[in-house]
Amino acid sequence: MRPQSAKAKGRRAQQRIAQSILADFPHLQPEDVRSTSMGAGGEDILLSTRAREALPLSIESKNTERLNVWGCLQQCEANAPRGAAPCLVFTRNRANTYAVVPWDVLALDCGQDLDADQRAPLGRGGGGDGAEDLAAAAYDRYRQKRDDDDAAAAAAADDDDGSGI
Repeated sequence: MRPQSAKAKGRRAQQRIAQSILADFPHLQPEDVRSTSMGAGGEDILLSTRAREALPLSIESKNTERLNVWGCLQQCEANAPRGAAPCLVFTRNRANTYAVVPWDVLALDCGQDLDADQRAPLGRGGGGDGAEDLAAAAYDRYRQKRDDDDAAAAAAADDDDGSGI
């Protein structure tokens, strides 16, 4: 595939993701959710502050027949700004589109203290239905765990510095 064709394929996927977000969050405007140009550094879908409050994810989009998931996740995590959990969205020709997020963000246990009628799926709503609170709580837990893991790794590195202390 020519580079120009590959970029066009990726651009179409990004635009579909942006359109899907706008459809799922009707309170957002087109200027709240933008697909970036191909080759631009950082996130593939730029979200305004308003959109980030509704969907606290940093989206990396891939439209390819072969995918190095771990490499893409590393890129996604590196590009995720503070306040946004990394989310890899990928597809290929004639296939469904999938999203990968950290397990804590999926928030399977986040709604434990809520009644069944208060629970809402992550990534829908925007109308005070509890989804944004679940997403925010899941994100907070994800970042806290990531910070704890980083601190533990730094402490282990300090212990292994060879100083014998």
